[in-house]
Amino acid sequence: ARVTLLSFEGGPAMKHHSGYRTWRALAAWCALLLLAFINGAAREAWLEHHFDEETAHVLGTLLLCVWILAAVWWLAPWLRIATERQALRTGLAWVALTLAAESLVGHYLLGQPWSALLDGADLKDGHIWPLVLIVTAVSPWLAWRGRR
Repeated sequence: ARVTLLSFEGGPAMKHHSGYRTWRALAAWCALLLLAFINGAAREAWLEHHFDEETAHVLGTLLLCVWILAAVWWLAPWLRIATERQALRTGLAWVALTLAAESLVGHYLLGQPWSALLDGADLKDGHIWPLVLIVTAVSPWLAWRGRR
């Protein structure tokens, strides 16, 4: 008999989930993180040279939302989300990872005070970054629903 210590194929308990794996959701979130970095670099390199800072920031945020929706739609078959619950949990996990990465990197790596990080999510000041969190949360569900 062959003994497997680590398997990405799953066992009998995973058969009803059509191959969904947590590692796939984590890899997809890493791809979204890469898209966010590329989007931010593009905003700084191009949008900020053609628009004022506030407009460039809004356009960059909206573009990131479009990129997230497109990427998740494209990745949906590979993610193998089989249930509405999986889709919702995946989106919420991505939001938690995003918030953790944003705050930990922003505070500990870039040295930003916590107050500055919270200011970035203040809708009163015209920041629409929370829209990215909403799109990130619902994109797996939208892809699951649209591809059924």
